[in-house]
Amino acid sequence: MKIYVFDGSFTGLMCCIFERFEMKDSQVEIVSSIYHQPSAFDESSTIFSEMKKKQSGF
Repeated sequence: MKIYVFDGSFTGLMCCIFERFEMKDSQVEIVSSIYHQPSAFDESSTIFSEMKKKQSGF
């Protein structure tokens, strides 16, 4: 499973959703950076908030 870590903002959440559809990852968990606990078994990626991504898809 891949974990997307974002900054907790609405824009960050929309960027995570955009990234999921762009990369076509099958199993994704979206977690705010406040609640993220690193795991030895799951791959995590930090998704940065970008206004261009938010505005283009939604």
